[in-house]
Amino acid sequence: MAGSSSPETAGGGAPRREGTTLLERLATAGPVLAVVAHPDDESFGLGAVLAALGAAGAEVRVLCLTHGEASTLGAREDLGRLREEELRAAAVRLGLAGVNLYDFPDGGLAALEDKELDDVVEAHLAGVASLVAFEPAGVTGHPDHVAATSAAWRAARRHGLAVLEWGVAPAVAEQLNAELGTAFSSLGGPGSVELAVDRAVQREAISCHASQAGDNVVLERRLALSVDRERVRLREPAGPRRS
Repeated sequence: MAGSSSPETAGGGAPRREGTTLLERLATAGPVLAVVAHPDDESFGLGAVLAALGAAGAEVRVLCLTHGEASTLGAREDLGRLREEELRAAAVRLGLAGVNLYDFPDGGLAALEDKELDDVVEAHLAGVASLVAFEPAGVTGHPDHVAATSAAWRAARRHGLAVLEWGVAPAVAEQLNAELGTAFSSLGGPGSVELAVDRAVQREAISCHASQAGDNVVLERRLALSVDRERVRLREPAGPRRS
């Protein structure tokens, strides 16, 4: 796709730009829990959205399911320990109210029984009003991303909680895949909105993940193509809202 593509016109027409109102509504409703698979997902992927939620007054917490020890970037014997340190430093930059990190096998979430992940998510729902997760295809198609989002969705359905999905605009996904041979899925269609973001805080959080951010061409190109916009969709599961 030509370099003139814009995320604002992706998916067959401009999506609604209701981001500010949406974030204010979520912030007013109560604490927000982001469920991710790896340290850096909260920054590389959700960073701008989580920072915007915090700026809107939300109490934002992160639940991360693995230490990311299997990454081929920055590979070293103690990578899991290092990535925990990076995650906790990034959490400070993002202004998170709390981070809970688990030690499920990196690259192995899809092989686990649903109940193993569900029990962990359930343990961190106290007071939570909504969840944040990658879109259902996991953005990059990584099975761990899909499993983390699925666990968040199962919790949302059980408790009647909203889920704010984050993804990549169709034009951005298409251009990344064409240029870099990636396998990004896209978030478009009904309910998707463009969220205007200030990437300064996200950039600070990304810098904390030095083992993964160095020479990360895909990350830099995605941010460049997305400019100051993120694509999100709020999904309201059927069923009664938890009291």
